[in-house]
Amino acid sequence: MKKTQKDNDKLIVKSNEMIEASYRLTLQEQRIILYMAAQIQPHDEDFKPIRLNISKFAELIELEDENYIYMQQVTRKLLEKVMTIRKGRTMLQIGWISSAEYFYGHGYFELCFDPKLKPYLLQLKERFTKYKLQYIIRFRHSYSIRFYELLTQYYSIGWRYFELDELRRILGIQPDEYKLYADFKRFILQPVKAEFNEKYSKGELDLTFDFKEIKEGRKVVGITFFIQKPFINKKIDYPLFDAAKENNDNNLVEKLIEMKLSRRQANSIVKKYSSEIIIRNIELTKKKNVEGEVNNVPAFLIQAIENDYAKDYKPSNSAELATLRAEANKCWSKNFGNCQAQWSTYKDNRTSACHFCAKFEKQRSL
Repeated sequence: MKKTQKDNDKLIVKSNEMIEASYRLTLQEQRIILYMAAQIQPHDEDFKPIRLNISKFAELIELEDENYIYMQQVTRKLLEKVMTIRKGRTMLQIGWISSAEYFYGHGYFELCFDPKLKPYLLQLKERFTKYKLQYIIRFRHSYSIRFYELLTQYYSIGWRYFELDELRRILGIQPDEYKLYADFKRFILQPVKAEFNEKYSKGELDLTFDFKEIKEGRKVVGITFFIQKPFINKKIDYPLFDAAKENNDNNLVEKLIEMKLSRRQANSIVKKYSSEIIIRNIELTKKKNVEGEVNNVPAFLIQAIENDYAKDYKPSNSAELATLRAEANKCWSKNFGNCQAQWSTYKDNRTSACHFCAKFEKQRSL
C-alpha cells in the first residue's frame, strides 16, 4: 500500500500541445498513460521502459480484475490508438506506446512511449501543464480526465472558452456522434460535471466547474467553462456576464475588427483571452506595423495574442535594434540575413517566426 500511495502523489507534466491534441481513449487506456507519464523524472533525457506491477496498478485504480489476460487486451488496443497533434504548419499522427512486454510469473509488464512523444513529455521548459496523479487516476468517466486536463491549463485564469466544434475535435468525437447539442450535453457534459462536483465536495479534487452555453440565434456554438477552486463557496452564483463586461467585450470586438480581423475571429478571441492581453498586444502590433516589422497585421495580431508577445516586450531605440531590423528586412527580402532561416517560404508567418528568432528574443529583453 505504501508504493500505491507514493505513486498516487506523483506529478504528471504534459505539453499544452499534447493536452489539446485530438484523441479518444477508454478509461483504462487513459489510466495506463497517466500512470506512465507520472513515472517520468524531470532529468530524464530519453524514455525508459516503464514497469507496471499488475496488482499494484489494480489497487491504485480500484480494479477488481488484475490478471494478465485483461491487461493484454487493454494494451493491445492501446497500441492501435492514434493521437493527432497540431502545431503550426505540422500535423503529427502518432501512437501512444511503441511496445508492451509481459513477464509471466513475475506479476508485471513493461511499456514504452513512442520516441516521437519526447518533445511533449520530457524536460519541458515552457507551455506545459502539471497536476497530481491522485486527482485524476480514479475518475470513472473517460471524458472527465480530458476535461480535467483542459481546465487545469487555465486554472490560474479561472475560465476557458471553447468553440463547440473545436471541443468535439479535441475530445475525438466523430461527426456522426452526438449530432445534437442536447445529446452532447446529456451524455458528456452533465455526467462529467456531476463527477467533478461529487469528488470536489469530498475533497478528492482540486477544482470543479460551471458552464454557460454561447449561442448564435438558437444554435449553441461555444461553451464558456468557469473554474471553481477550493475555499470558494460552492453555492456561489457566478456573475457570468454583467452589463459592464458585456460593453467592454463589445468594444474589444470592434477594436479587433479595426485591426482587420473578421467578426467571428474577434468574438472568439474576446471569449478566450483577457482584455489586458488583447489590448497590450493590439498596441504592440500597431507599434511594430508602424516600424515596418509586420507583413500581415491580422495574422501577426492573432499569434501575438495567443502567445502574449507583449508581456515581455520592451522596445528599444538602440543601435542594436536598428541592426536587428535591418537583418530582419534582409530575411524578408529572401537574403536570409545571418540566420539562414528561409522564412520567406511561408510569407504569412515570417514576422511571427522572426519574433521568436534569437535576434528578436534579444531585442525583447533589451
